Order: sequence, then C-alpha cells, then structure tokens
Amino acid sequence: MATGLKSTPTQTLPPSRSATLSGGTNTPAHTCRLYRPERQAEAKSIAASPDHSVVARGIGSAYGDCALNRDGAVLDTTRLSRILSFNEDTGVLHAEAGLTSIDLIDLLLPRGWFLPVTPGTRRVTLGGMIANNVHGKNHHRDGSIANFIDDITLLIAADPDQPELVTCSRDNDAELFWATLGGLGLTGIIVSATIRLKPAPSAWCKVHRERAHNLEDALDRFDAGDDQHPYSVAWIDCLARGDRMGRAVLMRGDHAQPDDIQGPGKSRYVTPKRAQRVVPINAPGFALNPVTVGLFNKAYYSSAKDGISIEPYADFFYPLDCITHWSKLYGKRGFHQFQVAFPTATARQGLHETLNRITTSRQASFLAVLKRFGPADPSPLGFPIEGATLALDLPNLGAKTEALYADLNAITLEHDGRVYLGKDSLLDADTARKMYPRIDEFLRTKARVDPTNRFDSSLARRLDLRVRTNGADA
Repeated sequence: MATGLKSTPTQTLPPSRSATLSGGTNTPAHTCRLYRPERQAEAKSIAASPDHSVVARGIGSAYGDCALNRDGAVLDTTRLSRILSFNEDTGVLHAEAGLTSIDLIDLLLPRGWFLPVTPGTRRVTLGGMIANNVHGKNHHRDGSIANFIDDITLLIAADPDQPELVTCSRDNDAELFWATLGGLGLTGIIVSATIRLKPAPSAWCKVHRERAHNLEDALDRFDAGDDQHPYSVAWIDCLARGDRMGRAVLMRGDHAQPDDIQGPGKSRYVTPKRAQRVVPINAPGFALNPVTVGLFNKAYYSSAKDGISIEPYADFFYPLDCITHWSKLYGKRGFHQFQVAFPTATARQGLHETLNRITTSRQASFLAVLKRFGPADPSPLGFPIEGATLALDLPNLGAKTEALYADLNAITLEHDGRVYLGKDSLLDADTARKMYPRIDEFLRTKARVDPTNRFDSSLARRLDLRVRTNGADA
C-alpha cells in the first residue's frame, strides 16, 4: 500500500472486492482492491480515500503492470462510458474515458467516422489510449493519439483530502496535458476527453502486400513506399537466420473508397461477421517452441501473396481480435512483450543486433511487428521517436527470458533507443531513466497534482515513477 497518505474521516465508498488481476500478457498477476464505479462522484470518493492508492483500468488489455496496483485500489472505468456529445459534421467527440473502441467504432463507423489512431486491438478504452499515448500503423504520417486529443478532464489530488476535476489542453495547463498523455494514469484518473475522429469512406481497407527477403530489404521497402499510404506495418519472422534474418511481409493500407467495394453482397459500411475462435484453456508449455513457431512462420511467409486486396477493416487493423483469449496460446505463465524504438540514425544497426540476439536465443515469437515512426511529440514519457519500432512477444520462461530481456535492453541503450513503458513488465528504474531522460520533468508535474502519490501502480513502484519528499517516498 502507498505510504504517507494523510488520514481523513471515513469516505463512503462504492462496493469493492479483492481480485487477482493481470493484463493482456497474463503476467504479472497482482492482488488488488477492485472498484467499478457507475458515477463520477463514486470515482472521486475512491480517489479521496486515505486507505489506499489507486490506478484506473479499462477493459484490462494493457500489457505488463501499468494498470495493476498490488495491495492498492484499481478503478474499473468501463461503466463510466457515456458519449457526452458528438458533432456529426466535424467528427469531434466528447466522451467519458471508459468508452471502448468496440462501442465507438460500432456506433460511429456507419456514420462515416473512424479512430484517427488505433492500436492493434479494439479492446481498449479512450482513457487507456490517452494514458498510453497509443500509436498505430499510421504514426509515420499522423503521429500518436495525442495529435487528435483536444482536451482531457482529469481527477487530480493536489489536495489529497479533496480531489478535484480539472480540464487541461494545449492552451490550458499544457504541462499537465502532455504529462497525462503517456503518463500511465499517474497524474490522475482520466474522466473524459475530446477527440477529433477521422473521416472513413467505408468499412473496408485497400491492402497492398509484398514480401521482403530480409530486414534490410524490408527497411528499404519502407523507405521507398511508406509515404504513399497512411497505414504501414510488417510482420517479421524472428526465427529466420543468415541472409533471411528479418524476412517480412509488408502490409500498406488505405481506407477503401466506395468504388473499390465491388461484388455481390458487399456494403459500404457493413462487413461480413468474422468467425470468432476461442482458445478455451492455457496451452501446454511446450506448444510454442522453435519448431512449431518456425513451421508457422514458414507457412505464413510462403502463403503471403504480393498484390492488392479489399479487406474488412477489422482484418487489417485487428487481426488477433477474432481469437478470444489468444494469449492463452502462451500457456499459464503468459508472456512478456518487448517493444523497442530506435532513432533513424541507429535504427538499422539496432534492429539488426536485436533480431540477431532473438534468433540466436530461439525463444519463439510468432507475432512480431515492424513499423516506422514519425516525429516525437512533447509527452515527457512518450515512446515514439522518429525512426523504427519492433514489437514481439517473449514466452515467459522465467530466468531465461529475463536474461534475454536484459541483453535486449543493453542493445537498446547502446543505440539510443527506448522500450515502450505501456507494454513493459521487466524494466528496472535505472534503465528506464537512461531511456527516458525527461522522467524528472514528468515527476515535477506529478508533484503539483499528486504530491502524496495517491495515484500509483505496480509499474510506478517498479520504475520509481513516484514523488519524493526530502529523499523519501511521499
């Protein structure tokens, strides 16, 4: 539990329960006090309680421990999910933070609007996207979600006895605005936000696929063709060796125009319902190994056909969402995701050394993604830097995986890169400070709005993203 929280008269709190929670990786798992408020006033009473610290949590898809709070409180925002206003002419949406991408897209895509930036799953809330300052397949052109957020209403605890709602924007407390974007929920509870949506001419995507023989070929193809498409991503074979290391399937996408949608039964804003598959139980530990993953990677690469296809938006943006509980493929111990970004000057060498270390480790990952990043934004904890990013899953093999992760971090630091805090579960505080030199700037803002660490998490304690007073935790 957080220490140093000043005692106040007992607050009237909504019902809660003890729950062992984990994120999308199934590891780590921490016991927390879980609240699920239905009104903003209830969220305020939870934040005002001196008995615990609190972190907000949405659907629970966040990787790592950023939405966990061991022995503290977790505030489930999914009932705080109202659309407060929407301008159908401009696409400007004001909504509560618990609104999910699933509901937003289902409601507004048929009206011609889509998320301006989306991660690789629809299982995410508006608040989660802001807290992690998410990026998507279009960062090289459009940047992170921050570029489309006009304002954020936040529950802060400058006076821990009387939490209050404040609204921040680029013009009104820009320091708090940018600290909250990518701030992992540590500046306060995101209550609502205003976001500018993107016009969508249809619910389909025009996808250009091409295979690359190795990492160098993939990066060359990115450089040559990315500027022609708003969305770009590549699947990478992390087990291929030698001159095939980093072989890839590149996928560039555009929103399909009405004239692109041809064929019987095709409708502009209606796509076929996807067959939903379920992984009912945790796979045995030996299921994902270099042999099985190698066979999958070989089959996927061989079956990919160069050319253009018209596909439902969900197939392009959210390929894994059609598999319920897909993380169970990694077994009961779960997995760690490693996502690294390298600046342009060092990206090729950094990616080459990273892939070489992964392939020699033979720690299987059938899901690895390579993308280009555009310029960074002013967020002090923002992850993207202009260059390239690689994301992959590492099955949790205990000490063996931790040793690999340490080696990958060393390569990252050597090439001026950084790992994504929103997906991390193994980084230490010293390494985080080397990767994120603006942490102290972030903590100065946190000290102003949360001097007693009322808003805290397992990640914050692991990475020491906490306010200190006279050299000690507040």
